Amino acid sequence: YFCITGERIVGPMEPQPRQQQLDELVARYMAAPPRAPSPPPVLATPAVNGDCSSNGQVVSRARSYLAAMPPAISGESGHDTTFRTACVLVIGFDLGREEALALLGEWNQRCQPPWTDHELQHKIDDALNQPGPRGNLRDAIPAALDRIQTPDYRAPQENAVLTTVTLAGSARRYLDLMRSGVDPLISTGLPDLDHAVGGGFDKGEMVVLAARPSHGKSAVALQFTHAWTQAGMKTLIISEEMSAIVLGKRTLQYICDTPEDRWRMSLEEIEEDLRLYEESHATCLVAHACCTIAAVEMQIERAVAEQQVECVVVDYAQLLNSPGNSRYEQVSHTSRALRQLAAKHNVLMLVVAQMSRAIEQRARFEPKAVDLKETGQLEQDADVIIFCCWPHRLDASHDPHEYQFFIAKNRNRPINQAAVQCRFEASRQRIVMAVHGNIRGAADEADNADFVIQGP
Repeated sequence: YFCITGERIVGPMEPQPRQQQLDELVARYMAAPPRAPSPPPVLATPAVNGDCSSNGQVVSRARSYLAAMPPAISGESGHDTTFRTACVLVIGFDLGREEALALLGEWNQRCQPPWTDHELQHKIDDALNQPGPRGNLRDAIPAALDRIQTPDYRAPQENAVLTTVTLAGSARRYLDLMRSGVDPLISTGLPDLDHAVGGGFDKGEMVVLAARPSHGKSAVALQFTHAWTQAGMKTLIISEEMSAIVLGKRTLQYICDTPEDRWRMSLEEIEEDLRLYEESHATCLVAHACCTIAAVEMQIERAVAEQQVECVVVDYAQLLNSPGNSRYEQVSHTSRALRQLAAKHNVLMLVVAQMSRAIEQRARFEPKAVDLKETGQLEQDADVIIFCCWPHRLDASHDPHEYQFFIAKNRNRPINQAAVQCRFEASRQRIVMAVHGNIRGAADEADNADFVIQGP
């Protein structure tokens, strides 16, 4: 990011805090310790009702109050902590936007990791929109501040009234959906795979799509996204592995009949293909380089609240940083957070994941739920687990177009087939149904031999 021009090459749309990386560069090349942070600036506050000293005292009391408030920590409800802090400033102390934003910026220096300026502005604006009386902390004497009870402020998307329904009522609603002809399940866009998992996926479910590296799992996830947006469902992609521009290129490969080596000579045709795609598909948002599960939570909360997103794709789980003393604890925390977000917002959560190397030590490619890398929590939290396999990657003698799905778990519906045979068109980044139909399901060991691929 170039501060003078505002231009950027790759990465986030706005500057991100990178103090740790800067400190490492200083220590490595300048042979001097990082400079101590500058003291917080003294706020120049406007007068209220002409009494400048009075308002300055309120700001001073608010700063002291914030010093005793805990910082926001990644993965520990940091979104809610920051929102409550913003509410204390604009509601409790009745500060203006700029005053509150400056104090929140001081408090933000203790957060791990710190929020961006844009995120802090968003929290202040949300707090300003909250209803109710203001100023219960403004005129309190400092010694009494810690005895004043403040409301348990909740972020806007959490203010919905909690409701309950009867079990019989829920069953009747499901019957009504069947009677109306509306299919409550969400299609993958691959009929044979839909059949294998009992008709498709459902909102509120967490679906884990796992494979070894370079087995096309990101291509499959992107193809699912095309199917969902074509069905009118807004979707959010959290892409940690690929940039937005790479996803854009893969989308062009998927939607264009023109071979890639002829794109430069066929720009008008490609533009027309893209126009038709946009007209027939709902919006798909892309958030890349989030890095932490806390940032992912914020992106999902905002996309649901502001864009009414119904489906979320996370590519991939093991790349996200989470709290924990080991990789097992960190990935487990990521899994639990994504599971809770799926249930909280009733969104379909597709989580792309890596498989461990254990599969490569077996005589045959027989994926199991325990093959999910670095944690057993993904296996526990997932409603559906699907493994992908590109046999040509395991053994070059296989047809490079051959592609397989293995269904390892389907909590809410039957597994109608344990394996599905498809074809992979790599140049189009597209999975299509096999010419000769599906591979037979793994009903017994004899059938297993028909579709299990020999290991390398």
